[in-house]
Amino acid sequence: MSGSRPGRRRADPRARRVLMAADLEAAAAGHTRVGSEHLLVAIVAAGAGRGATWLRARGVEAAWLRGAVRRAVDERAGDPAGTAVTDLAALGLDDLPMLPSRGVAGPAPRRGRRLPWTDEAGLVLDRARDEARRRSGVVSSRRRVGEDDLVAALAATRGIRARDLLHDLGIAPERLRASVRGSGPQT
Repeated sequence: MSGSRPGRRRADPRARRVLMAADLEAAAAGHTRVGSEHLLVAIVAAGAGRGATWLRARGVEAAWLRGAVRRAVDERAGDPAGTAVTDLAALGLDDLPMLPSRGVAGPAPRRGRRLPWTDEAGLVLDRARDEARRRSGVVSSRRRVGEDDLVAALAATRGIRARDLLHDLGIAPERLRASVRGSGPQT
Protein backbone atom coordinates (compact mmCIF):
# COMPACT_ATOMS: atom_id res chain seq x y z
CA MET A 1 0.00 0.00 0.00
CA SER A 2 2.96 2.33 0.20
CA GLY A 3 3.16 2.75 -3.57
CA SER A 4 2.34 6.12 -4.99
CA ARG A 5 -1.10 6.66 -6.45
CA PRO A 6 -2.59 9.66 -8.18
CA GLY A 7 -4.28 11.98 -5.71
CA ARG A 8 -2.46 10.58 -2.66
CA ARG A 9 -1.20 13.21 -0.22
CA ARG A 10 2.09 12.12 1.26
CA ALA A 11 3.83 13.89 4.10
CA ASP A 12 6.92 15.98 3.37
CA PRO A 13 10.10 15.23 5.38
CA ARG A 14 9.39 17.75 8.17
CA ALA A 15 5.81 16.53 8.59
CA ARG A 16 7.04 12.92 8.58
CA ARG A 17 9.47 13.80 11.38
CA VAL A 18 6.61 15.30 13.43
CA LEU A 19 4.31 12.32 12.77
CA MET A 20 7.05 9.89 13.77
CA ALA A 21 7.74 11.96 16.90
CA ALA A 22 4.01 11.74 17.79
CA ASP A 23 4.27 7.94 17.61
CA LEU A 24 7.35 8.05 19.84
CA GLU A 25 5.70 10.44 22.32
CA ALA A 26 2.72 8.09 22.70
CA ALA A 27 4.96 5.03 23.09
CA ALA A 28 7.24 6.81 25.58
CA ALA A 29 4.19 7.70 27.69
CA GLY A 30 3.09 4.05 27.65
CA HIS A 31 -0.01 4.83 25.61
CA THR A 32 -1.35 2.34 23.10
CA ARG A 33 -2.63 4.87 20.55
CA VAL A 34 -1.54 8.20 19.15
CA GLY A 35 -3.96 11.03 19.89
CA SER A 36 -4.09 14.66 18.81
CA GLU A 37 -2.42 15.54 22.11
CA HIS A 38 0.68 13.51 21.14
CA LEU A 39 0.75 15.34 17.82
CA LEU A 40 0.78 18.68 19.66
CA VAL A 41 3.67 17.55 21.87
CA ALA A 42 5.57 16.36 18.79
CA ILE A 43 5.04 19.67 16.99
CA VAL A 44 6.52 21.58 19.93
CA ALA A 45 9.32 19.07 20.59
CA ALA A 46 10.40 18.20 17.04
CA GLY A 47 8.82 20.78 14.78
CA ALA A 48 10.83 23.32 12.83
CA GLY A 49 8.01 25.16 11.05
CA ARG A 50 6.29 28.45 11.70
CA GLY A 51 3.68 26.95 14.04
CA ALA A 52 6.23 25.19 16.24
CA THR A 53 8.37 28.32 16.38
CA TRP A 54 5.32 30.46 17.18
CA LEU A 55 4.29 28.15 20.04
CA ARG A 56 7.79 28.00 21.55
CA ALA A 57 8.08 31.80 21.31
CA ARG A 58 4.99 31.99 23.52
CA GLY A 59 6.57 29.79 26.17
CA VAL A 60 4.95 26.47 25.24
CA GLU A 61 7.29 23.72 26.39
CA ALA A 62 7.26 20.07 25.37
CA ALA A 63 7.98 18.96 28.96
CA TRP A 64 4.88 20.72 30.31
CA LEU A 65 2.75 19.29 27.49
CA ARG A 66 4.05 15.75 28.15
CA GLY A 67 3.01 16.03 31.79
CA ALA A 68 -0.39 17.45 30.89
CA VAL A 69 -0.98 14.68 28.35
CA ARG A 70 -0.04 11.97 30.85
CA ARG A 71 -2.33 13.46 33.48
CA ALA A 72 -5.22 13.82 31.03
CA VAL A 73 -4.83 10.29 29.69
CA ASP A 74 -4.54 8.83 33.21
CA GLU A 75 -7.80 10.57 34.13
CA ARG A 76 -9.47 8.96 31.11
CA ALA A 77 -8.52 5.39 32.07
CA GLY A 78 -5.15 5.22 30.40
CA ASP A 79 -5.64 5.83 26.71
CA PRO A 80 -5.88 8.78 24.33
CA ALA A 81 -9.29 10.03 23.30
CA GLY A 82 -11.26 7.85 20.94
CA THR A 83 -11.74 4.13 20.94
CA ALA A 84 -11.58 3.56 17.19
CA VAL A 85 -8.38 3.88 15.22
CA THR A 86 -7.60 5.54 11.94
CA ASP A 87 -5.87 3.76 9.09
CA LEU A 88 -2.96 5.93 7.98
CA ALA A 89 -2.98 4.21 4.59
CA ALA A 90 -6.50 5.46 3.97
CA LEU A 91 -5.19 8.99 4.51
CA GLY A 92 -2.25 8.49 2.16
CA LEU A 93 0.23 8.75 5.03
CA ASP A 94 1.20 5.08 5.16
CA ASP A 95 4.78 5.72 4.07
CA LEU A 96 5.96 6.74 7.56
CA PRO A 97 8.94 4.87 8.93
CA MET A 98 8.26 2.20 11.54
CA LEU A 99 8.94 2.75 15.22
CA PRO A 100 12.29 1.54 16.50
CA SER A 101 12.18 -1.51 18.71
CA ARG A 102 14.29 0.06 21.45
CA GLY A 103 15.19 3.42 22.86
CA VAL A 104 11.59 4.15 23.82
CA ALA A 105 10.52 4.19 27.45
CA GLY A 106 7.34 2.29 28.15
CA PRO A 107 5.79 -0.53 26.19
CA ALA A 108 6.87 -0.11 22.59
CA PRO A 109 5.01 -1.88 19.82
CA ARG A 110 6.58 -4.88 18.15
CA ARG A 111 9.41 -4.09 15.80
CA GLY A 112 8.24 -2.83 12.44
CA ARG A 113 4.84 -1.65 13.70
CA ARG A 114 3.35 1.77 14.18
CA LEU A 115 0.99 2.61 16.99
CA PRO A 116 -2.58 3.07 15.78
CA TRP A 117 -3.95 6.60 15.65
CA THR A 118 -7.23 7.53 17.30
CA ASP A 119 -10.10 8.70 15.14
CA GLU A 120 -9.65 12.12 16.72
CA ALA A 121 -6.06 12.27 15.48
CA GLY A 122 -7.25 10.88 12.16
CA LEU A 123 -9.55 13.88 11.80
CA VAL A 124 -6.54 16.14 12.20
CA LEU A 125 -4.55 14.20 9.59
CA ASP A 126 -7.48 14.25 7.16
CA ARG A 127 -7.88 17.99 7.68
CA ALA A 128 -4.13 18.42 7.09
CA ARG A 129 -4.64 16.89 3.63
CA ASP A 130 -7.35 19.50 3.02
CA GLU A 131 -4.99 22.23 4.25
CA ALA A 132 -2.32 21.06 1.78
CA ARG A 133 -4.89 21.04 -1.00
CA ARG A 134 -6.01 24.57 -0.13
CA ARG A 135 -2.44 25.79 0.08
CA SER A 136 -1.66 24.40 -3.35
CA GLY A 137 -4.81 25.92 -4.82
CA VAL A 138 -5.48 22.90 -7.04
CA VAL A 139 -7.88 20.15 -5.98
CA SER A 140 -6.03 17.45 -7.92
CA SER A 141 -2.60 18.65 -6.83
CA ARG A 142 -0.13 16.12 -5.46
CA ARG A 143 1.05 18.63 -2.89
CA ARG A 144 2.56 16.90 0.12
CA VAL A 145 1.22 17.49 3.60
CA GLY A 146 3.64 19.80 5.35
CA GLU A 147 4.35 20.40 9.02
CA ASP A 148 2.45 23.69 8.96
CA ASP A 149 -0.53 21.91 7.37
CA LEU A 150 -0.53 19.66 10.45
CA VAL A 151 -0.39 22.68 12.75
CA ALA A 152 -3.19 24.48 10.89
CA ALA A 153 -5.33 21.35 10.96
CA LEU A 154 -4.68 20.79 14.66
CA ALA A 155 -5.70 24.37 15.41
CA ALA A 156 -8.81 24.19 13.21
CA THR A 157 -10.23 20.84 14.34
CA ARG A 158 -12.78 21.46 17.07
CA GLY A 159 -13.49 19.12 19.97
CA ILE A 160 -10.06 17.49 20.20
CA ARG A 161 -7.76 17.11 23.21
CA ALA A 162 -4.96 19.15 21.64
CA ARG A 163 -7.24 22.21 21.43
CA ASP A 164 -8.11 21.74 25.10
CA LEU A 165 -4.39 21.83 25.90
CA LEU A 166 -3.93 24.97 23.81
CA HIS A 167 -6.78 26.64 25.70
CA ASP A 168 -5.21 25.53 29.02
CA LEU A 169 -2.06 27.35 27.93
CA GLY A 170 -3.98 30.49 27.00
CA ILE A 171 -3.26 29.94 23.30
CA ALA A 172 -6.08 30.81 20.91
CA PRO A 173 -6.15 28.09 18.24
CA GLU A 174 -7.27 30.67 15.66
CA ARG A 175 -4.10 32.68 16.26
CA LEU A 176 -1.96 29.57 15.94
CA ARG A 177 -3.63 28.74 12.63
CA ALA A 178 -3.12 32.32 11.43
CA SER A 179 0.57 32.08 12.34
CA VAL A 180 1.10 29.30 9.82
CA ARG A 181 -1.24 30.65 7.16
CA GLY A 182 0.07 34.22 7.30
CA SER A 183 -3.31 35.83 7.86
CA GLY A 184 -4.84 37.67 10.76
CA PRO A 185 -3.28 38.64 14.07
CA GLN A 186 -0.27 36.61 15.13
CA THR A 187 0.48 38.03 18.57
